[in-house]
Amino acid sequence: MIAPASRKIGKYEIRQKLGRGGMADVYLANDTESGQTVALKLIEHSSDADTCASIEAEMRGATLQARLADVDPRVVHVFGAGDLEGFFHVAMEYVDGQDLAELMRHGRLEVEFAVDVALAVAQTLENAHKLEASVGGKWIQGIVHGDIKPKNIRIDSHGNVRVLDFGIAKALSMSRKLTRNEFGSVPYASPERLDTGEVNAGSDLWSLAVMLYEMITGLRPYESESTERLERMIRSGIAPPPAPDPCPDALRRILMKALAPDPSLRYQSASTLGLELAAFRAGGKVAAVEED
Repeated sequence: MIAPASRKIGKYEIRQKLGRGGMADVYLANDTESGQTVALKLIEHSSDADTCASIEAEMRGATLQARLADVDPRVVHVFGAGDLEGFFHVAMEYVDGQDLAELMRHGRLEVEFAVDVALAVAQTLENAHKLEASVGGKWIQGIVHGDIKPKNIRIDSHGNVRVLDFGIAKALSMSRKLTRNEFGSVPYASPERLDTGEVNAGSDLWSLAVMLYEMITGLRPYESESTERLERMIRSGIAPPPAPDPCPDALRRILMKALAPDPSLRYQSASTLGLELAAFRAGGKVAAVEED
């Protein structure tokens, strides 16, 4: 689906396309009633199962993101969501700046900056994983983002870290699986997610560790030109190679623990991983080093 510039959908006037993710296109648009500039996500309605599943996930994600944005300043605000002229739409705060994928096109990032970004994302994940709210008459205790990757982390024009797109966010209390064929990004997917389709708090932590590894080294821990082979590598139970220099040893140990093939050996919460990153940043003792 392509919405041409200057086309008006409801009260939103399309200015330009910003990108595409899953089955949704995202546009820069003007809210002609408020005068606000928004990021407008659109999915064209269709009766096929994939489209219906995507719209269901986006609707749920928009609701959960709105609740989380009330308690975490790094989460992008949601202004509205619902059906509009043959589309499902989500109107969100537009964050001016650059995402991490854009920043990494010029090479790896400085260690201190990368750790600061990862620490900020870990704090947002901690807030998400412990969020309690009533949504649609159901009480939820924690949500997962489900698609942490460089394209969804933006550094705004003031240098602040912002976390985008909870479009596949899922209440931790919900039992429905989100399979790899429907949602998410394989390079940042945990072995368990690729095996079973289950998305949980550990999925977010794995994705964050992959992203931190990539920020520091310019490489992902598992690399392949083939998606099928990449999946096999991630699911193999073989640990990725230790991050090469310029990664400091203590940070290398943190990454090795966060990307351990055995989930029980990894960090079990965003707060625990965040404390390790904060200790490293402050030059203090890192538990991953002490464990060896």
